[in-house]
Amino acid sequence: MVLAALRGENTPARSRSMSGCTTCRRRHTKCDERHPSCSTCETLDIPCEGYQINLVFDSSHSARSGCRRPLFTMKMREAMSEMLTASVGSGDVDQCLSQVDKETDELQDGARGFMTEYGPFGAFRISNMEIQAETTSIPAGLQSPTASAALSPPMIESIPNINDLFSEDPLMECLFWDFDLPMDLHHGALFNANSSPTNYDETNTFCTPHSMPNAPAVVSPSSPLISNLAPRNAGTLLLHYKANVIRSFSPVYSNKTPWQIMHVPIAMETFAQLSMGEFAPSTKMCIFYSILATSAFSLQASSSQESGGEAYALQAQNYIKMAIRDATSTPKKVKYKDMLIAFLCMATAWAYQGNEIRIESCFLDCEQWISLRGVPKQKKSRKVRLLHHCYLCPRVFYESTSVCRKPVSPVNNPSGAFFRRQQWADRFEQRMNERKEGPMVENDMHFEVPGRWDSSMYPEIYGIPESLLFSLAHVTRLANEKDISNSNQHDHSLDMKQFFERASSLEKYICAWRPPVHPPQDGRPTEENMLGQSPHDLLIIQMITAFHKALLIFFYRRIYDVDASILQENVKHIQYSLAQCEKLDVPAVRLSTTFVWVAFIASCEALDSTLQNWFSDWFDTSAQKANLQVFQVVKSITQEVWRRRKEGECGSWPVVLRETKQNLFYV
Repeated sequence: MVLAALRGENTPARSRSMSGCTTCRRRHTKCDERHPSCSTCETLDIPCEGYQINLVFDSSHSARSGCRRPLFTMKMREAMSEMLTASVGSGDVDQCLSQVDKETDELQDGARGFMTEYGPFGAFRISNMEIQAETTSIPAGLQSPTASAALSPPMIESIPNINDLFSEDPLMECLFWDFDLPMDLHHGALFNANSSPTNYDETNTFCTPHSMPNAPAVVSPSSPLISNLAPRNAGTLLLHYKANVIRSFSPVYSNKTPWQIMHVPIAMETFAQLSMGEFAPSTKMCIFYSILATSAFSLQASSSQESGGEAYALQAQNYIKMAIRDATSTPKKVKYKDMLIAFLCMATAWAYQGNEIRIESCFLDCEQWISLRGVPKQKKSRKVRLLHHCYLCPRVFYESTSVCRKPVSPVNNPSGAFFRRQQWADRFEQRMNERKEGPMVENDMHFEVPGRWDSSMYPEIYGIPESLLFSLAHVTRLANEKDISNSNQHDHSLDMKQFFERASSLEKYICAWRPPVHPPQDGRPTEENMLGQSPHDLLIIQMITAFHKALLIFFYRRIYDVDASILQENVKHIQYSLAQCEKLDVPAVRLSTTFVWVAFIASCEALDSTLQNWFSDWFDTSAQKANLQVFQVVKSITQEVWRRRKEGECGSWPVVLRETKQNLFYV
């Protein structure tokens, strides 16, 4: 080259690559850039230092040198360009700039400090007080709610997830944060190109807008512009939910219930994010506001003061709509467990509010979500199984007393909106004593597969043997067949012989069922292992005994519609068990769904005035303890049944529920 230059010949431009491995660049040798290690290093049998980007800060005390390398890879630069283009949305650049100017003119007269942003463009002004404060970065992405719906960019599946490209890259921390972070941490929301679009309802004053999905906020912790986005009383409501509300979900005394393991941590994590001025994913936001609504409704029932439950419920409803939209557009974006928890939390909030229509809607959405994403899972984790159990148990209780809906045939009921199926098990009594396992059992969302399920988690969560819940579901299903026949809808209904054969099999199994009598192991009540000496174990035993007696009453009322006088011994037995539960020295005796259902089924058959007065007092006391409206609803229906029987009318709770067009709801 030197000779060529001296001769005046044109010297070709020397190409210098900055994408070779660190070892070859340090040795000034040609690198074939093979990943993860180049062939040159392998041939020379020397360690290849790879292609990672390492920042080296020059200082007088450091003699370390490094190789130059592009700050961003080609994929990163392409993704950022696509992100900026997509952030403009349906409007052009001039429209975005005009919106910024218009918003600035409206805000600058009355606002001491403001900030507005549309797409990739924005403007802000800070007050003198804020100028004096120490700031090193300006938050971006706090979008004005007025332009949210108009300029929200559509979901573009071709844009790669830049968050995946930047994950675990300390370079991003150095560029966008003004303080030192551990090298193993990364900012997960940075340039998240797949964030959900804004879903802001201008008519709803309770809605809080999301930031723009393609221009997320990058806020310095030392910035004075950080705002606390969490409601003021969120901390109080979360503590009340954790300390009091979730105790009514299950009589099992344990710190490892699904609500303690999954629901509370998500709510606390979201609370922390909002307190730092960041938004969580829509599913977690729904869980957070559903829990706030549930806690607020609970406090409102005890104090008769407005506590914001309606506002929080509307917030949760908006976020669940956003989550459903995200799940249908980009399925991998929404986590299965978070979405299922969101549906369950919404159902609980509506139960505390007393909205039966929305409870049923949540149950059906839950079932469709499980069928779509849960059933195809080959191997279900423990948390997924816990959530499936938490869905099916209250669903079975809800279906058992939902008698005012118009019966439909299985052909017209593909979504499972009604507990009715044609698949009836042969040899029911024998098969109920056989062991069942496998995916078919785990995916059984209507209790259709008979047998003994040793891996069932219902005793662990609710203290109820799975066999009793299975029997309750089958009695409900057979009663629905009876209602269809009585409504002259003979298509796909059972004939008389089939009906009585199945009724006889169910009756024999329920009457022959006996509660477990052995002491529990590891504190977990099971069918084979129950009897204990602690007050908590005695509470579970009394509850199971009362549930079994109530199941017998439920069977004879719904299937044979017998005279109430035949059922009085079972009613007295249930009253005794409930009274014993009240005497047990158990902290805050749990008034779960099981107790509500048992008391309702028994009280409706009480003929003696002493028993009726006792159940009335029990409902009042329970309503004060649990702060649930369902106790007053149940009490009013029970009193109507008593009144009709006293006046010689046809008095049974199915008749009253049908005439009043009510379906009971449970937590």
